[in-house]
Amino acid sequence: MEAQVQYSRLDLPTQNQAVHQQTNSARESRPKTSAALLFALTVSFFGIQIVWSVEMGYGTPYLIELGLAKSLVPLVWLAGPLSGI
Repeated sequence: MEAQVQYSRLDLPTQNQAVHQQTNSARESRPKTSAALLFALTVSFFGIQIVWSVEMGYGTPYLIELGLAKSLVPLVWLAGPLSGI
């Protein structure tokens, strides 16, 4: 004879509770981010932005000087990210 188990609505965790438990365990398992690391990331991305701005500022007139139409310059700048370079 099989025992029948009856669950009341309160016995089973809801989907939100299960997701909340998984989120809490993920937060506990990952390392804490230090202020020094966040500062280093911020400075490095600021440097990347400066380099990209200088490249755009000096590269665009050079490409136009080579004879590239102004309407095609944005396509040249999109070629690198689109190709994965």
